[in-house]
Amino acid sequence: MSIFSISDTESSGPTLISVVIPARNAASTLDATLWSVRHQTYAHWEVIVVDDGSSDATVDVVTRHQGEDARIRCVKG
Repeated sequence: MSIFSISDTESSGPTLISVVIPARNAASTLDATLWSVRHQTYAHWEVIVVDDGSSDATVDVVTRHQGEDARIRCVKG
């Protein structure tokens, strides 16, 4: 039994979970973060990474994950 459950409040389908990840020079941790979200058992989610002017490979990490999963996107903050 789960500690919590996500119930459908409308007949249109499962509830979409939006995960917003603020990131600035987060390349060293972002890969594991995105991998973790992508491997959840609940499949109806989206990830929005808000890049705050990173000078490292943060955007490259997001771009790689975007190529593997269309539910991930990056916006520049």
